[in-house]
Amino acid sequence: MKFLWRVVLVIALIAGVCSLYVLSPPQKAVADRLLPAVVLRKDGPVTIVFMGTSLTAGDPWPDRVAALLETCLKHPLRAFRIAQGGATSAWGLDQVDVVIAKAPDLIVLEFAINDADLRRGLSLAESRDNHRSLILQLHQGLPEVPIILMTMNPATGLRRLLRPRLAAYYGLYSDLAEQQAVGLIDLYPRWQARLTIAQDLIAKDLIAKDLIDGVHPSAQSIDLVIVPVVTDYLARLWGGCRP
Repeated sequence: MKFLWRVVLVIALIAGVCSLYVLSPPQKAVADRLLPAVVLRKDGPVTIVFMGTSLTAGDPWPDRVAALLETCLKHPLRAFRIAQGGATSAWGLDQVDVVIAKAPDLIVLEFAINDADLRRGLSLAESRDNHRSLILQLHQGLPEVPIILMTMNPATGLRRLLRPRLAAYYGLYSDLAEQQAVGLIDLYPRWQARLTIAQDLIAKDLIAKDLIDGVHPSAQSIDLVIVPVVTDYLARLWGGCRP
């Protein structure tokens, strides 16, 4: 038992060092991949399905995006979340029929942060194969519906140690977007820029407020990073805000 506690303390110490000095890999440029403009449906509300992990399930930011888009586009819009804590792309494959049943006009998905978690046991190749299969099955069931991949935030401390190749899993999304002709909302470098500024200023309180437990962003930081970027991307997809 004493040995176990020593191991835990060592891990905690390393995690603390990582939080302060090794927050994230070198920052990369934003790599959004835009899709051709989509015509708004005229026979009812636009439906968006957001698939993903606790980063989508834990905070109702998709609802806030939907509300802003509704005002921007002057068109009724609704959002559904098909997401849960701990979910990976393997879980996402089991939700294909659930997504199709919603008859969405657009699908946005994020599973990379959990695929990268060592505890999930998903290699980079397995994550790639799962996402390819997921995109294929969604396209087969919903052939005219655009699909958009989305990278999310970095991790800090112990959560980062559990995801040593997170940048590679996020990079996979950029490759898949090009190969599978789907969209990409690249939030990861945007989060890196925000957290790097905080780190450079030694604003540890800002880092703590942004990533509450090392992986889940606060509602305030979500409204500053995720909501405006996603709203702007999707608004442009439908031709921009109406006058």
